Amino acid sequence: EEKCVLYFSVLPHANLQTHSVRRRDVQTQTHVERHLSFTHCDSPFLTCARHFRLYLRTNTELFTEDFRAVFMDEDGQEDSYEVNRQNFFNGHVIGEENSRVQAHIDDNNFSAHILTDKAEYNIEPLWRFTAAPPDGHLLVYRSEDISRLVSPKVCGYVKTDYNDLLPESVRIRPP
Repeated sequence: EEKCVLYFSVLPHANLQTHSVRRRDVQTQTHVERHLSFTHCDSPFLTCARHFRLYLRTNTELFTEDFRAVFMDEDGQEDSYEVNRQNFFNGHVIGEENSRVQAHIDDNNFSAHILTDKAEYNIEPLWRFTAAPPDGHLLVYRSEDISRLVSPKVCGYVKTDYNDLLPESVRIRPP
């Protein structure tokens, strides 16, 4: 079986050091600032450990105040999903001038996309890649270490006709 990610680290959630600060903005909106740090090794040689220190701030521009997420079931019935806007962050790697970070943090999960001058890193819950139940472990990998498979299946993704994704009641039919 071919691996989707060539080099990666599995990070127990407990190894993610975090510190939060709440600040009141001029517009009476509370911003959450988070400082996170962790170590990642991006090759099988243990001498390559890289320590990350992230500065994150609530991303208040990602969603409008009245944003709603709605799921539609196969019968066309809508079901609202509460999106906590305070769980989305942007920021940078401390000490790296041109770095950018986008992250999502909630009680059970952490995911992030980190851009630096040298590489692009991803952090995702491990359960997205395995059949094991969620246990708080995180997968840390560089984007360049994603295996490019030739088959239409890539890391569990199966190419399908977009009409297969929509309920029959909302599909657009050709005239």
